[in-house]
Amino acid sequence: MESLLTTISELLATPLLRWGTIVIPLYVPLRLLLAVGLALWVGARLEAWLLARLARETEGEGDERHLDDRRTAARLVRWPFVLIATVAALSDTGLNLDGLRKLGGLELMTLGSLRVTLSSALLFTAALAFAWWGSQLAERGFKRAITLRGVKDDGGITVTGRLVHHAVMALGIGVALELLGFDLSALFAAGAIFAVGLGFAMQNIVENFVSGIILLMERSIKPTDVLHLNGEDVMVKQLGVRSTVVLTRDDEDVIVPNATIVQAMVKNYNYTDSIVRVRAPIGVSYNADMALVERVLLEVGERSPHRHPSRAPVVMLRGFGASSVDWELSIWIDSPWMRPTALSELNKAIWFALKEHQIEIPFPQLDLHLDERLVEQLRGRREPPTA
Repeated sequence: MESLLTTISELLATPLLRWGTIVIPLYVPLRLLLAVGLALWVGARLEAWLLARLARETEGEGDERHLDDRRTAARLVRWPFVLIATVAALSDTGLNLDGLRKLGGLELMTLGSLRVTLSSALLFTAALAFAWWGSQLAERGFKRAITLRGVKDDGGITVTGRLVHHAVMALGIGVALELLGFDLSALFAAGAIFAVGLGFAMQNIVENFVSGIILLMERSIKPTDVLHLNGEDVMVKQLGVRSTVVLTRDDEDVIVPNATIVQAMVKNYNYTDSIVRVRAPIGVSYNADMALVERVLLEVGERSPHRHPSRAPVVMLRGFGASSVDWELSIWIDSPWMRPTALSELNKAIWFALKEHQIEIPFPQLDLHLDERLVEQLRGRREPPTA
């Protein structure tokens, strides 16, 4: 038995690879395979446990939509175990810092003046893999973030997500080529010039895209918000990455570039709350009882079905006009889009209330006074001469 164990020990200690002063015996790759396999098994168990727990916590959030995100988060716990096991298995192989440097300097091929070594090839491969994984993660994260903010423009979301993917991949490929030994300074300089020219050519498109991202991130404007834009009230129907679709009071859909909304002064009636003020101006005769006028207007405001119960109506005497005393009745409503309807109902109620209390609503009248001599002259010209 002892001889068998001695034979196995000698067999496992047989040198498998020699590189300068580095000697790797046969048991090293075997132990490495065992350690990595055990780490993969433990990591898979932890990944399955974490995936099941995330599925339970997000049970009501749409499993199909969030499945990829949960899987990505669960996979992050597997590979640290593999890395730790690999480092532990190689700890006593003699691969110290100098040995690793010599092994990494092993030349694989030569392309002109470029020497491709083992370390540069491994770094190149790792950079490409990380760039691909990062681009996929960035694209899914961007799409989910935009979708959660109420954007329904599937085409715009898909195009922008692919742009994010390609941008991350281009950056990763550039870094990978630099790690491989390529000098990309001239290529980057030419690319910068091309990017500047393309930016000038697509200035409006890029401006609208950037403005759309700003609107989506700030959340200052959301679907169903009522805005005062370019002199009229509109309702936001759909927020897109490039443009926003709004509805006018004539039931017309208008596509507004996002840059217009970002650069203009926009009044959002729903920014903090949806309560807005409705003003109804009215003029009464100078002969009317002003105390009665104020009381009637207050009663009309109190009885208005559109008035928000948290705000009392306000009656103000605005001034003394040429033919009337100018009053104003104000109420607050909870629906900015219904403001014209509320104002119409309020005006009708004011009209009938003033009529009921016999309060006169004056209208402009013009009295024309003519000089008597001028009237006589005009009359004389119209009379025919006598025979």
